[in-house]
Amino acid sequence: MSVPIPRKPPRLRGPDAPPLTTRSGNKPHQIQGPPTKRRTREEIEAEEAAANAAKAAAKQREQTALARVAAEEDANRREDERRKKAVAEPTHHMDVDGDEVTPVGGGYDSGDDTDAYIEPNASQDENSDDNLDGDAADTEIRAPKPKKTARADVQSLRRTRDTSGTPSTDGQQKRKGSNASLDAAPKKKKKAANSAPAKKSGLAPKPAQRKPPAAAAEEDNSMFRFGGPALEDGNEHVERPGRKGVTGLPKMDVRDVSSRTSVSSRSPCQVVRVSTQKAMRGGVGNKWSLAHLPPHTADQLTTELVPLVKMLIATSDSDPWLNPPIPDMQLEVDRVYGTGKYVVTPKQVWAHLLQYRCNDYRRVFVEAAIQAFNHEIATYKEAAEERAEARAATAKRAKEREAAEARGEEDADADDETPATPPEDEFWQLDTPEHIAEYVQHLRTDSADGTTKACHWKNWHYEDPEQYSGLFCTFLIRYTFTAHLHLVDTIPSAYPRPSQPPYGSLLIAIQAVEYVLGRWATGTYIAPNKKMRADEFSAANWADYVDAPAPGSTRRRKVRRATKYLKTLQSWTADEWTEYIAAARTLQPKTRKRRGQNDDASRASSRASSTAPEDEPFEEDEEDEEFVIGRR
Repeated sequence: MSVPIPRKPPRLRGPDAPPLTTRSGNKPHQIQGPPTKRRTREEIEAEEAAANAAKAAAKQREQTALARVAAEEDANRREDERRKKAVAEPTHHMDVDGDEVTPVGGGYDSGDDTDAYIEPNASQDENSDDNLDGDAADTEIRAPKPKKTARADVQSLRRTRDTSGTPSTDGQQKRKGSNASLDAAPKKKKKAANSAPAKKSGLAPKPAQRKPPAAAAEEDNSMFRFGGPALEDGNEHVERPGRKGVTGLPKMDVRDVSSRTSVSSRSPCQVVRVSTQKAMRGGVGNKWSLAHLPPHTADQLTTELVPLVKMLIATSDSDPWLNPPIPDMQLEVDRVYGTGKYVVTPKQVWAHLLQYRCNDYRRVFVEAAIQAFNHEIATYKEAAEERAEARAATAKRAKEREAAEARGEEDADADDETPATPPEDEFWQLDTPEHIAEYVQHLRTDSADGTTKACHWKNWHYEDPEQYSGLFCTFLIRYTFTAHLHLVDTIPSAYPRPSQPPYGSLLIAIQAVEYVLGRWATGTYIAPNKKMRADEFSAANWADYVDAPAPGSTRRRKVRRATKYLKTLQSWTADEWTEYIAAARTLQPKTRKRRGQNDDASRASSRASSTAPEDEPFEEDEEDEEFVIGRR
């Protein structure tokens, strides 16, 4: 009886298995679309010709680059040889033919150990038909990989060769460094072992006696021995035998080497000692001052050059904490004194004095912010007195009405309008440090999205962001911004005013307001400690910086502290900037000096911050997300 073969159970699909679909080639054209149109022979030939032309152009560019690199290396090699000849003439003069400069390397002769240089043959094909097997014709032939540019390609185009070592030494020595050429006297030849013995005569010489090594003598009747008391083991030596051979430090090699060395006395080596900045100032003072400038240049620097350099920071479209670079300072110096008359270099008087004044310019905004907040407190006191007088007048009028009504008389002054007293909750109480601290805490409150603060908006409501209006139009920021208007007024009339919006000045004004509010956080102004760097309004605390990578990561992030609102300011139109500057003009103090005058001469240069930022761009891998805040 045969047993039926069990059927294979059907394969069940899991619930997460992908659905069954039809191949794209089997789908109807109504769903998949028409089939791909085949290219004609003309189109294929045109595409191949374009690809070949692109390859030829790329190859030509590569050959041009290789030739340029080879020419540069040849020029460097010739320059090295020229400088070596200028320092000291070599001992053995050699006639050098043309560009073929092949100095002797390192005092050793490579001889036949080094193969001759063979220029590669471009006609050789790595994938020639002779190397293909017979069965390779039936298989698909793949295109060879493009040859990468190597060092040999550059060497093939060079006309000089590089060698290691010192070219001025003799090259007639072997690699093992034999001292045959250094010995002044020839070596004596050894006698052959099988030579005939000399005739014996006279007395026979005594045999050579080998003296035993020196050792200390011991006496059995003494309890002391050389080297200290003897140990219990009688066989142990008390003193170590003297060491054979030469002892002590090795002697100096006194062989004559004058034949292979040559010292040139006409080009002695001079030691150049770099002078310090204090030495440049004559050893007096720790900072540069106007006295170190060339004669008759200090007045123009104070009245003309300094305002122009400050405007570079005021109109900067990058981090305003970066001092202007040296080329920009040079342009302004040429603009004031004439082209090429004075040169601005780092760590010199021009660069340092201009950087001092730039640091002073940033601190002017802090002074303006302090004045703005003090003005708010004084304004509150005046408003409080006016409200108190209004409340007293209102109470007096109410008592007079009540007295008239009690007498049954009509109020003769019923038509008089008593000025309305604003409710008390519409004003912040700024009469005590506690109330001032509450007001400062309100101004430093972050918005709902965390991008702005209450001190940035003229109208602000924490629960309803739609009520925000007047971005950077508060009294504190506008009054602080008047420091820039004072700078514009100090530019002499002979120079045109800048047309670029003052991005940098407004950014510094915003930061100065935030800095001053932080000093008022306790309700009382706390002056910064000069010994604490964290209390300074400096680049170390307020400029952009690159954050360190997180643990386990190599990506860095640029933290935007100064340029956080730069994109927002760049989105403002020219009319908005004109309106903003005109509104700030109304708040400008009347004590500001007119255009053409400058008070930089009275400001001491010692106020320059020692933590001035470096004029190098950040190198980061990742930046903070940039945003633009709309003005409502």
